[in-house]
Amino acid sequence: MSPFRRLAVFAATLLMVVSTTPTAQAGDFWEEVRTPGLRAWRAAMDEARQALRNRRFAVARAKADEAIARLPSRAEAYAVRGLAAAGERDHQAATSDLRQALALDEAVLDDPLAGYGARAATALARAGAFADAIGVLERTLGRMRPGGGRRALYGFYGDLLQLQGPERLAEAMRAYREALRGGPSDAGVLLGLALAEHRAGDRAASMTTARRALSSRNVTLIAGSRQVPRPAQAARRAVGLAAIGDVAGARGAWAEVVAAGGPWAEHAAGARSALRR
Repeated sequence: MSPFRRLAVFAATLLMVVSTTPTAQAGDFWEEVRTPGLRAWRAAMDEARQALRNRRFAVARAKADEAIARLPSRAEAYAVRGLAAAGERDHQAATSDLRQALALDEAVLDDPLAGYGARAATALARAGAFADAIGVLERTLGRMRPGGGRRALYGFYGDLLQLQGPERLAEAMRAYREALRGGPSDAGVLLGLALAEHRAGDRAASMTTARRALSSRNVTLIAGSRQVPRPAQAARRAVGLAAIGDVAGARGAWAEVVAAGGPWAEHAAGARSALRR
């Protein structure tokens, strides 16, 4: 066989091999060449995500550890490990991992199908990292489709904004109103809005909104259902109790807010004094 014939046969054989090799496999090969350890990282992350979905938090953390050992600069493994830590109520580890994930990639929690954003915001809020939770929610809400889940997150967003003090009160009120738009009224959101209206100086609107919130449920149950610190729950109780005429109960709740200190202590002291008058 002539050299040219042999070359033609070789080329045809190579073309057949290339054409029958899956594109995904070829892509995986070159990705592994460019990023050594990527295949093992993906395998570990597949298991970590599955374990997180199934609430097998210890397994999720262990598999995320494996992924981080392979490629420590990839953000998602830290996010999954942080969410798994939150599932085990290890709030310090959860906050550390979620902050690390966001430092590596600010968009790591953005995928609405993964649902990382809402879970991360909840985990950060439970750990007391309210500013971090607000930042996550701002990105998450901007990418969610309209619906009940988005309204519920807007109510949570309003609660967290109100914790920041008077400078974010107007934003909190807008968030509550967005949460109440186009859907059934949520008693917890209504009571949060009533508190915000009271703090904004609109006592008549606050009274009306609080009575709407309490039309079917107990004020203590509504206030206690919100994922906010106890002084913030006490402030909601105070507004609700005043709306139904329980002045002594409202004064006691405002006193809890005053004792806790913080950005709303002065308002609570004034509200308590006004009830005495």
